[in-house]
Amino acid sequence: MRVPLPVVLLSCALIIGGLWWKWTQGKDFLAPPSEETLATVRQQAAQPAAAPLRQEATVEKKAVSAESAPPSVEPPLDPGDLVTAPALNAYASEAKKGADHLIRLAKRLEELGSPSRALLAWERVLDFGKGDPIQSTEALKAIRRLRATAPLWNVDPEGSLPLILHVGAIPAMAEKLKPLLPEIARALERASGGIVTVSTDLVVGKKPVSGTESPPSALWLSGGPKEAPATEPVPFLNDGGEREIYSAVFQLVRTKLSRSSAYAAPTAAGSTEDPRGALTCNITRFCWQDFARAMNVIPPAPAAIAPPAPGTKPASGTKPVVGRPVAKPVKPAAKPLVKPVKPGSTKPAPKPKAKPVRDADQE
Repeated sequence: MRVPLPVVLLSCALIIGGLWWKWTQGKDFLAPPSEETLATVRQQAAQPAAAPLRQEATVEKKAVSAESAPPSVEPPLDPGDLVTAPALNAYASEAKKGADHLIRLAKRLEELGSPSRALLAWERVLDFGKGDPIQSTEALKAIRRLRATAPLWNVDPEGSLPLILHVGAIPAMAEKLKPLLPEIARALERASGGIVTVSTDLVVGKKPVSGTESPPSALWLSGGPKEAPATEPVPFLNDGGEREIYSAVFQLVRTKLSRSSAYAAPTAAGSTEDPRGALTCNITRFCWQDFARAMNVIPPAPAAIAPPAPGTKPASGTKPVVGRPVAKPVKPAAKPLVKPVKPGSTKPAPKPKAKPVRDADQE
């Protein structure tokens, strides 16, 4: 085993020092040292003298590498044009960067004094950001705070999209609901930010037979035109009051929006959450607009199929359109009572003969 050079040098220094000490004491420095002295020298020589130097070099190397490593810096945020009025789907293109990016962007917009744009960014966390439950909860809190002071997105009734709130109930329940429906309609308009205009339609059913259980009430939404589509009816309890109605409306709107793959489904309302607040915050204004547009799309009428020619059979699988008048084949005109005159067959009528003129003398 090779002894390190520092250890050899230290051993020599200790031996020389010991001899020098003995020489100064008047002893013979040529005499060999005692066994105790040699044992002490060996013990001191066996201790690692270069370890602290090696450890200090390691610590210094780590410090240098830590100083040379660049600090982690988040990429700068681009809030975009803060002067031009934003669209209702603003910052949707930023959603591909993730919910964390949208949250940072929303907070930055609030710092810049643009709460209306920050509200749009927070809404994108819900409908386009695909945030986890923690991120969605943070976005809902911010939306609830900002919507409390935000003006209506649309203040022009002519620019809003029409919806009809249909409610079916027995006569006794209809009398209770009749004064509540106008206020519920106005609440839905405010929840959408003025994007929709809601009218009501109360359908009164028959009075239940005595001794039988009263059927539950139901509500559904449809577009403004008569031919517009409608949602499935959602039942609600007759004694539930306004909270039950708002919860039923939120359920049917959320169900309709959940069928679209263009955005995430609205966050479900908790059992203790106010359904009226869920209509305002959980359903973003962009989703309200998309829902109202879908409810006002009139499906195209089916094309009419021409009837088969007389004497021919219709092609297999084709049926005439039910409910649409089909043109009847034109019957040939009736035979004329007077035979038509053929050209060239007519004879000129004979001229009348002139009567002879009598002379007055002959009479």
